[in-house]
Amino acid sequence: MRLPGFLAGGPQTSKVALPAHTITWHRTKLDKDLHRRLHQTSDARGAFQTLGFLAMLGTWFALALHFQASGSPLLCFCSAATYGMQANFLINGMHELGHGFVFKTRWLNGFCMRLISFLGWLHPDMFFSSQ
Repeated sequence: MRLPGFLAGGPQTSKVALPAHTITWHRTKLDKDLHRRLHQTSDARGAFQTLGFLAMLGTWFALALHFQASGSPLLCFCSAATYGMQANFLINGMHELGHGFVFKTRWLNGFCMRLISFLGWLHPDMFFSSQ
């Protein structure tokens, strides 16, 4: 008995070779001083971005709990769905904080990365070892 492709196991790939494409990349020339200014880190900007994201996440969570307790199932669902959509981006915050260039202070990068990783139920050590 022959199993269908999706039950046979292993990835199903096309046997047809894809045409070779060449991409011409363009790199904008930047003055070294401008490049340095654009890549400066700041504890205040890092805190604004990180705490702003976490405040929005907490607001949607609190609204979902409020609407659930007040007996508004549609509003509870909408708030919980919005919370879930935003929570999917926690991995992006963990990734950027893992580079160590969000906050100027090194331990703040590590602390916020661990906090966001915990909230997203992510494991940063496993994430960075797989790259």
